[in-house]
Order: sequence, then C-alpha cells, then structure tokens
Amino acid sequence: MPHIRDMRNLAAILIAFCISTNVSAADFAAGAEAYDGGRYGEAFAEWHALAREGEIRAQVAIANMYRFGEGRPPDFTAAARWYRRAAEGGNPIAQLNYAEMLETGRGVGPDPIAALIWYDRAALQGNEWAARQRDRLTAKSKKRPLRGSR
Repeated sequence: MPHIRDMRNLAAILIAFCISTNVSAADFAAGAEAYDGGRYGEAFAEWHALAREGEIRAQVAIANMYRFGEGRPPDFTAAARWYRRAAEGGNPIAQLNYAEMLETGRGVGPDPIAALIWYDRAALQGNEWAARQRDRLTAKSKKRPLRGSR
C-alpha cells in the first residue's frame, strides 16, 4: 500500500504537470490570437519560447512563419530545422512539410529517399496528401532510382 508521503508527492507532480500544460496551452492560444490579428512579431515570440521547450504545435507554427516569411524574411533552413523537430516528435503535418523540403532541397540538401521515409511516416498517421506524395515518389523511383543520403 502506498505511503501518504508518496501520494502527496504524486499529487504535487500531477498538479505541476497540469499547471504547466495549461500555461503552455494558454501561451499557444495567445500566440494564435496575435497571429490571427496580424501581430506576427508577438506571435513569433510566444511560439518560439514554447517551441524551444518542445511544444510541437509551436514548432510547426514557427516553421511555417520561417517558411512563408510571416513577420520576417523567409528562412528555409530554419523552417526545415523546426519542421524536423516537430516531425521527430510525431506531428504528421511537420512530417509532410519536412518531406516536401527534403524532396525539393529547400532549406536542406535534396534527399528524395529521406523524403519518401517522412512521407510514409505522415501517411501512416492518416495524412492522405502524404500518402499520395509517397505513392507518386515511389512510382517515380521505379522509373529512375532515387538518390539520397540514406
């Protein structure tokens, strides 16, 4: 049977987790509100802090802002770096976007083999566009072998 002290420690951990999750959600929402209002610098500041802490939605948002030059000049290298972080965290949109950058060589060296892998990961999570891109790239590879780092 657990000790009272252990239960208190567990309760304290759960409360801290809930508070940090709510703060993260609130900060993300504040960034979204700023973004929707065209206050891209404010949105970037909110999301960038969260992205550095590993918040996957914020990583995707920051990557998008870099990719499309929202509130700053486009920076495809930074976009690819943030998409990759979110993709590694399992986000299917980031996986798709990172695959597109790998396929086209935007912000990263072109690597169609790695692109195929990331398209497949997103497709396995139900992303239909990624599945179509994976299938297109697979068909292309049957006509002409893909070359890449993998």
